[in-house]
Amino acid sequence: MLCDGFQFSQSSLQDFVECRQRFKLRYIEQLAWPALESEPYMQFEHLADLGARYHRLIHQYFLGIDPDRLFEGLMDENLKIWWQNFLAFAQKQFNIEDESEMVTQPEKVLAVSISKHTLVAKYDLLCISGGRLQIYDWKTTQKRPNRPWLAARIQTLLYPYICFQSASEGLIPDSIVEDLEMTYWFANYPDLPEKFIYDKDKFQADATSLTEMIALIERLEEDDFALTDDIKKCRYCVYRSYCDRGETADKIQDYIDAGEIGVAGDSDNWVIDTEQV
Repeated sequence: MLCDGFQFSQSSLQDFVECRQRFKLRYIEQLAWPALESEPYMQFEHLADLGARYHRLIHQYFLGIDPDRLFEGLMDENLKIWWQNFLAFAQKQFNIEDESEMVTQPEKVLAVSISKHTLVAKYDLLCISGGRLQIYDWKTTQKRPNRPWLAARIQTLLYPYICFQSASEGLIPDSIVEDLEMTYWFANYPDLPEKFIYDKDKFQADATSLTEMIALIERLEEDDFALTDDIKKCRYCVYRSYCDRGETADKIQDYIDAGEIGVAGDSDNWVIDTEQV
């Protein structure tokens, strides 16, 4: 069912892990989203838009635009706080007198081959400093996810894996991916980043896992894409009406307050997270 040359991202693989039926509806049948993700929709849209604007601000920062000039255009109080939090972090993390010692690549896209397909990732920031590569991912979630939840996400596996594989394919130098580090940095929790170290042993284990997962997707017949057994995941799924699992969107604030949901503005990340964090 899966065509040759399919591009897998952390989003599509996460969909498959959480609900095979959602993966089929979204990526194989390519059906339009028939339902709202949450109510009230305007609140959800506002939070998602803030996250997207925040990512653009950081991108502009690394392109060399004056941060004071960027701050002058901010009207939203959340954005102002997030921006000040980021600037304080950036001044400590990226303030190197000899700029030749550091290379930053915001919004960098890397793609590598796997089987007859492609794995692709868009990185918020790749930073080469001290001869090693660091991955940064900016999160605007209102609740900070815990480490086990983050460790289980496909993104935490896939992003460093693609860097290692890019080195294997000659796209980036081998030397810089040794002791690779990936950092999730939270705009609402600037002093509580979460870091993951990645090495060759993890890369080899993940290569096996990813190859087996994609081989499984290739083998599945139409009726094999089962619905998730976890009904909680259906609450914000836009395909729930196709599966007779509800037509009315749940209230977004209920789950934010309960610590069960994070809203972010990433184009390919966690727009709605329905797992316990």
